[in-house]
Amino acid sequence: MDSQHSNKKICFEETLVNMEAQNITVDKWDRFKQEFVKTIIQINYTKEQYIIYSQDGVILRMDQIRGGCKSSDILSNVDQIQYLFFQGQYEQNERKSGRWRATWDGEVIENVGGYYENGLKQGFWKELNKNYCRQQRLAFQKCPAEIFKIGEYSNDQKIGLWKFFYDDKQIGGGFYDGQAQKTGKWIEVSNGFNKSSQVTYHGEYKKGNKVGIWDIFFVDIYNTSKQIGGGLYDINGNDTKNGKWIELSEWVDIKSCITLNGEYKTGRKIGRWDILIYKYQQHDNREIRKIGGGLYDDKGEGTKIGRWIEIKDKYDDISQIIFTGEYHNGIKNGNWDILFSEKGFQNYEKIGGGSYKNELGKPIKIKNWVESSDNYKANSKVVYTGEYKNGQKVGRWETQIKDLFSKNNQLILGGTYKESESGSIKIGRWVELSNEFKNQQQIMYSGEYNKGKKVGRWDNWYNWSSKYQMMGGGLYDERSIKIGKWTELSEEYSNSLCIMFNGEYKDSKKVGKWQTNHWQTIPEKNKKIGGGVYDQMEGYLIKVGKWVELSDDYKENSQITYSGEYKKGKKVGKWDTWYKDERGIKNKLIGGGSYDDINSIKIGKWIELKYGLRDLGRVVCIGNYKNGSKTGEWHFQFNKQKIDGGCYDEVGEGIKIGKWTELSDIFDDNSQNIYKGEYKNGKKIGIWELFNIFKNKQLQWIDYN
Repeated sequence: MDSQHSNKKICFEETLVNMEAQNITVDKWDRFKQEFVKTIIQINYTKEQYIIYSQDGVILRMDQIRGGCKSSDILSNVDQIQYLFFQGQYEQNERKSGRWRATWDGEVIENVGGYYENGLKQGFWKELNKNYCRQQRLAFQKCPAEIFKIGEYSNDQKIGLWKFFYDDKQIGGGFYDGQAQKTGKWIEVSNGFNKSSQVTYHGEYKKGNKVGIWDIFFVDIYNTSKQIGGGLYDINGNDTKNGKWIELSEWVDIKSCITLNGEYKTGRKIGRWDILIYKYQQHDNREIRKIGGGLYDDKGEGTKIGRWIEIKDKYDDISQIIFTGEYHNGIKNGNWDILFSEKGFQNYEKIGGGSYKNELGKPIKIKNWVESSDNYKANSKVVYTGEYKNGQKVGRWETQIKDLFSKNNQLILGGTYKESESGSIKIGRWVELSNEFKNQQQIMYSGEYNKGKKVGRWDNWYNWSSKYQMMGGGLYDERSIKIGKWTELSEEYSNSLCIMFNGEYKDSKKVGKWQTNHWQTIPEKNKKIGGGVYDQMEGYLIKVGKWVELSDDYKENSQITYSGEYKKGKKVGKWDTWYKDERGIKNKLIGGGSYDDINSIKIGKWIELKYGLRDLGRVVCIGNYKNGSKTGEWHFQFNKQKIDGGCYDEVGEGIKIGKWTELSDIFDDNSQNIYKGEYKNGKKIGIWELFNIFKNKQLQWIDYN
C-alpha cells in the first residue's frame, strides 16, 4: 500500500481531458473585519493528474488525483486549501483504504477522520464543519468556531445519530434514515456560528424536509440560550414556510441581534414585515427597537409595495446604515435616501441617495447620486458622488471623506467613467481609496486607467500626520499585468503597523527574492524583518529555500516571526519562532520544532506559542509530536515559569487523556486563570474548576457530566 497526502474532498469522475484553468469564488477569513469575505482563486487540472489551486500566480496547493471519486467537491475555504490535508493509504486499485486522519499545518487534528473500505466511508467518523479554520482566537474576536460532527457511515452514506460539538460540548445533531435523509428531531447550527454568535435551529425533519414548528435560539452575553425567533413549516414536507415568522438577519452577537418579523403564505412573504433590533443589557433586561420594514402584497407573490426602510447588508453597531424609499410592484422607484446613525445614537442623518426609474421591469439608477462606501462607519465616512445615465456611471465621480473631528466632507480624490456595452469603465487618471480605508489606515492609490484597465505607473500613498507620503508602487503593462520592481503595502498597514513587501513581478507573477520590511517612524527607517525566494514549478510560483515569515497576529507590541526552509513549496526541517516586544530591542528565540521532509508534518520536540492569549510570546506549550500528533506529556510556560498541562495518548491520535490543567483565553499578568479537570478519550468529564493562580482562589466550577 502507498501512503499519500490528500486534500479533504478533491475528487473527480473520469479523466481530466481538456480541462482549462477556471476562476472560482471561495471564502477567506478576514481577521480585521471578523467575518468571512469572498475572494477569487484559480483551479487548474494538469495532464499529469494534479489539481492546482493558485492565486495571482502563486500556488496555494497542489494535489495528485488518485482513485475514482465524485467530481464536484472542491475546497471552498482559503485556510483549508492552504493548511488542511488528509493522510492515509491507497490500495492497488487506487481507492482509499483503512484509517485516514486530518492534519492542519502539519499537526494532526485530534481524532478527526475515519475508515475507508474500497474508497467508501464506513463506520464512525469525526468530521469538520464546512468553514472550519483555526485562528489565533483572542477573547474578543468573532473567530469561526471549530465545530466537529461525529456519526456513522454505511457505504459512504450517513446513517443513524450524528452529533455536533463545539468547545467540548454537544450543541446539536439528529438522525439520518437509511436513505441518508434527515429525519425526526434536529438541532442545527447557523452557517456563521462563532464564539460571539452562537445561533441554533431546533425542529423536525420528515424525509429530508423541514416540517412543523422550528425555533431559533442564540446564546446571549450571560451565556444563556434564549429563543429569539422561529415559525412553522408546511406539514406536507416541502420545506415551505407558513404563518407568522421571526427570522434572524446575518448580524447576531452576544449583545444584540436583528430580527425580521412577519407572515408567510405558502412560502412567500405577505403583509407587514418589521425589522427589529434587540440589545441585551444588565440584569437580563433588553431594549427592542424597530429600525425598518414595509409591506408585501397580499396576493402571495412576495412583492414589495409602498414605502420601505431597509437595512444595509451586515448592519451592525458601527455601521448602522438604512435605505428609505418607495417600491412599485416590487421595483424601486423615485427618490431613495441613505441614512446613517452613530453607535449609541437613535437619530439618523442623511448621508446620500438618488433616484431610480423602472426600465423593462428593473430598477435603474438615474441622474445625480451620493453613495456610501461598502465600509462606511464612524471611523470611515466615505461617499462617492456623481451621475448615472441608463444605470451606468458616467463622467466625473468624486470621492469624499468626512473628517473625524468635523462635519465637513473633504474632496480628496476620484476619476472619470465612460459608458460601454459591458457597463461603466474607468478612464484616465484616478486616485482611489484602499478597500480598508479608515481614519487610522488612510491608504490610497494613484495612476492611469485605459479602457477600464490599470496601465503604467501606480503609486501607493499613506496619510501620516495629516500629510500624504508616497510609499512605493509599481508598473502595469498594457494588459494590466504587474511587471518589474514593486513595493506593496500589507492589508494591515496602519498608523500602528507599517508593513511593506519589496520584490519583482514578471507577467504578474512574483519572481526571485521578496523582502518584508517594517517602516518605523521613530527613528524614520525601513527595517527588513522577513522574506524569501519564489521559484517556478509547472508555470506556478512556489516558495523555496530559507524564509522568514510573519505570524498572522504580528503587531507592534508582539512581533512574532517564523524562520525555516521550504522545499518545493512545503515546510521542511527545523523552523524557529522569534519574538520581539514593542521596544524592538532584541529578537528572542522562543520556540520552534521540525517538519518531516516528505509530508511536511510536525515531528519531535516543539515549543509552540499559546494562541488565544492577549500577550503572545510570553506563553508557550512544550511537548513532542509523533507523525503530526501530539503525544505524551505537554506543559505550559509563562514568564519562564512552568505550569502543569497534561498528557496525550501514546498511540499518536493526539487525544487528551487523564488529569489536565489548561489556561483560560485571557491568561495574563492580571488574569492568571486556569481550568483543572479530567479528560477521557479526548472529552472533558466530571467537574472542572476555574482557578486563579495569583489569588490562589477557586472562581467557579463546570459539570461536564
